[in-house]
Amino acid sequence: MQTRDLFEYIFFGTEPKKLVRTTDPDSSHAAANTVDTSQLESMVYVMTKDETLKLALEALKQIDEAMPFPVAKLAQAAIKEALAQSEQCQCPNCKVTLHASDCAVHSGPAYPAGKCDCGAQRKPLTDEMVVAAARVLSDRQAAACNVDCGDMWKLHGNDFIDDARAALEAAHNIGEKK
Repeated sequence: MQTRDLFEYIFFGTEPKKLVRTTDPDSSHAAANTVDTSQLESMVYVMTKDETLKLALEALKQIDEAMPFPVAKLAQAAIKEALAQSEQCQCPNCKVTLHASDCAVHSGPAYPAGKCDCGAQRKPLTDEMVVAAARVLSDRQAAACNVDCGDMWKLHGNDFIDDARAALEAAHNIGEKK
């Protein structure tokens, strides 16, 4: 017997008699004996948090459609918020570059935080990022000057791209020695 099979044998597998009531028809008892509860329970066991939350959200939607009740809407909102939250570290060091959990930047408060020793790489600056930032600058300038956003972009788009690239590169390199 393999380790995984032994693990499933020990921890998973609800007895068929626990799936039905004694007063249920014979067909229910027969169906309970055909269900592979070990496999189903182990599948649920290995589900990720997000998969579990999505499954719960779908179940709540179906329940709410069949029999609406106010708590279902609140529960759905809470699950959606949990799904939207990032699972990565939210410390100031990781806002720009995600560091390993055992990196020296995470040594505090027990010890003084040190310089990065995990080899974390900053995400490279892409043209898409630069253009998106340039569009924001262009649209703000157009609004401030009461000018059409499309016209502002056509006339000065390249200038905004240059400004955005310079600003993003400067922000991207904060903390690096020159």
